[in-house]
Formats: sequence, C-alpha cells, structure tokens
Amino acid sequence: MGTLYEMATGKSSRDASNKQSTDTYTKVYKFIKSTPNENYVVPTVLGYGVGAILNGTNAVCVSVSDEPEGDSRLVRIFTTTFKTPPVTGGSSSQEQPPNLRPPNVTFQFGTESIAAATWIVNPVLNGAMAPAMDPNGNPIDNVTKPCPNGIIRVTQFVTNDPGYYQQYVGCVNDGIVSFGTFAAIARSLLFKGINATPAVESFGDYTYSGWNVTYEFAYRENIQQICTGNDTAPNLANVAIGWDMAVPQTSRQVHATMAKTDALVDPLGMPLLHVNGAVQHVNNGPVVGKYDYARNSDGDSVQFKRVRAMVAVPGQNGGFAQIPSSEPIPVNDDGSPRLRTLVPPVLVYRRGTHREIDFRNTLGLR
Repeated sequence: MGTLYEMATGKSSRDASNKQSTDTYTKVYKFIKSTPNENYVVPTVLGYGVGAILNGTNAVCVSVSDEPEGDSRLVRIFTTTFKTPPVTGGSSSQEQPPNLRPPNVTFQFGTESIAAATWIVNPVLNGAMAPAMDPNGNPIDNVTKPCPNGIIRVTQFVTNDPGYYQQYVGCVNDGIVSFGTFAAIARSLLFKGINATPAVESFGDYTYSGWNVTYEFAYRENIQQICTGNDTAPNLANVAIGWDMAVPQTSRQVHATMAKTDALVDPLGMPLLHVNGAVQHVNNGPVVGKYDYARNSDGDSVQFKRVRAMVAVPGQNGGFAQIPSSEPIPVNDDGSPRLRTLVPPVLVYRRGTHREIDFRNTLGLR
C-alpha cells in the first residue's frame, strides 16, 4: 500500500453570516501510491470518512475530495472539510447534547363549544350556577357553552423508538403539567399523538442517532357545577373537570324501593297499585305508608325490581293514575326516583373515559 502524508496547508475559518456562526476546518493529505495501477479506498487510507468527528471539536466531516497532483499517476491529493453545527447568538441550544437539550414548546389557544349540564339562572345579575332544567324540573338537553381550549406541541430529540408511545395516545395527565408559566391541572391535558422523523446530530466526539419528536397535547378547561359528595350530601361545586364529563343522573328505569329516606324518594316515580284506573290508597302501605307497589304480569310485587319510570296524571275516576315516563327522570344513587323538590333535583356527577398517566416520566418529557 502507498504512503500517506498530512500537508501543512490545512486551514480553519469562521462564518458569522445570517446571525449564525459556523466553524470550518480543512485538512489536506498527499498519498503516494506504490504503483500507478494501485487500487485504494479513500476512507480506508485516511482512517475516516464523511460523518467523522474532528478530535477536540464538535465539527463533523462533511466532504472528502480526491484529485491527482498535476499529471502524476502516482500522487493523489485528499482534501477533507469539517464543519460545526450552526450556532445562533445568545444562549445556544447546541451547548448541550441533543438528548439533554430543553424542548421547544408552542401554544395555540382558543375556545370550543361543549355540552353543559348547568347554567347561570340570572346572567344579568351574575347569578349562581344551577342545573339546566325547565320550570317543571326536567333536565334540558343540548345546552352548550364556550370553553377555553388549546393545542400544545412539544418538540425534542429522543434516542429511543417513539413508536413505543402510541399505546398512550388518548391518555390524560394524572397531575399538574407545566410548560413555562402555563400549568395544566390533572385530567385537563389529552395526549393526541406523535410526529417523529429520524435525525442524526453530532456533539463533541459523539454522533447521536434518534428522532426529532413532536408530542401534541389538547388542553380543555371545562368548568362545570357537579356533586362532589353523594345523593344525601351533594356538596355542589364549580370544578374544572378537563376531559371528563358532567353527567346528569337520570334514567328511564327506576329501582322500586324506599330504602332511601322518604325525604329523598319520589314514590310517584315508581309503579304503584291501581284500582279502577287510579292509584289505590292503602293504610300503612309499604310506599310511604299509603301506597302499595304495582304487580307484574305474574302477580308479583315490583318491589326491589328494575321497572319503567312513571309520571302521575289525573285519574279517569278521580284521584291520579300513572303512565310510563317518555323522558328519563332523576334518580338517586340506588336507582330510586329522586324527589324533585330537592336541591339539586338532578344529581350531576363527574365521569371520565380517559386513562391517566404521568406525562413527564411515561413520555420522557424534559
């Protein structure tokens, strides 16, 4: 094999145009072949090729040229060029390895229309929140309100396979997540997806192979008036529930029981015994002491059974009768019909469908 000599004609320079600075190093070698017909491979002769790191710097070899010296068939001139990554003025992200570098975060905020189970009864007087109901105590559907929302995108370099994180798409945060001065409370941030592209970066003597990953999150505030207790102590409060739902507790079926106290149960919401087209009054009956439960087709009492919710109507022969309710009616936690004179007449509970995770540790957010 021929002989390689490094020339003293190498040079270095710095380009500071376009508000960026880049260092360039050039090395020149003379290679004298053993014979004019000797075959050779430039990276093998030099001991490095494109992508190599220049010792003592973070400059990367970006080009290698091979030219004859004059008309000689024995002497070849190799020129290699090394360049550092562009560095912007001020605090440089290149001062840290790419796998430790702080992420870039972008925000986009606006509003969206969401379902509302509560409303302000007297907005002119800035009144209190209350369940969205008509004067007869029936829940009103299709009530919506504007809700603050946003899209947060976090871009960072990772070395592990980001495809692993697809299993967490659709999850929400299990605690407060902060990006600068913005803080999202638990369950208000939804992991929407990932956009990852392969990337190779050099830093110092090392080359990092990985991905530039953008995590996309959807933020929702969603303030609703909900019951933070149970049916006997609802403890109404305005709560930011994020991606959870405020669900009115209503049903077309009821549990025929007076297990709850009389002060919570509406006996007219469950099937009662009728005689001659009207509800029959009985002494010391099991339903609040003056009614009896209706019988099913087998002649058995409907007590403790799941049955169709009922509403009271005037009886043909005086008194009142019952017909199946065409709409869901408020129910207590045990399924019994709820007395509509209670506050609130309809229980509104927080319900969720999204699994929660620790975003920082599970997704590796920096």
